[in-house]
Amino acid sequence: MITIEIFDHIWTDVEIKLYEQGIKTRYKRIFQDLIESYYGQTLAYDEGLSKDDIVLASALWRNFYHQSPDVTITNLTNLINYIRSQLLHIDQIPRSQFLTGNFDLLKFESFSCCDSNKSSVS
Repeated sequence: MITIEIFDHIWTDVEIKLYEQGIKTRYKRIFQDLIESYYGQTLAYDEGLSKDDIVLASALWRNFYHQSPDVTITNLTNLINYIRSQLLHIDQIPRSQFLTGNFDLLKFESFSCCDSNKSSVS
């Protein structure tokens, strides 16, 4: 299943990076905290995607922007529009092509609704 493979790949990468950074003590506790954070963020984004843009904006502000007071409504609106457009784009990719990874994602910088000078997303 793709979901499990993606999850395993992400956490193997996290585990390697933690080890490379010299985090060898309390490793299991740090890893458990990261997993809990991952699940919490995933649930928040899923709820936002399935409910409405206000819930998604709240999840993005908390998790993506780390509750920065410098984030504007425009930043959040642009990111939400980009995410929803990206999901529609991915949904239109044939499954066989998606499984090979042979596709391009939309670039945020070229996204028509986004003003790269105002957005803090890079």
